[in-house]
Amino acid sequence: MYETVKAQLEKAQINFNVHDALTILESVKQEGVWATRVSFAYSVFENKIYYVLNSNFNHILAYQFP
Repeated sequence: MYETVKAQLEKAQINFNVHDALTILESVKQEGVWATRVSFAYSVFENKIYYVLNSNFNHILAYQFP
């Protein structure tokens, strides 16, 4: 998985964003006994965490820091 993520990040454009990060995380999610339960990406510009529970990338949640 490390190689997959590394290759995708090396191809990333300068305008890489949270959606791009979550797309990469979705591409390496695990299933079965070692299933991915939480995936998240932090936006430093928004001071917000975007996260996905149980690999449901169709339902992206967000937490805005105060």
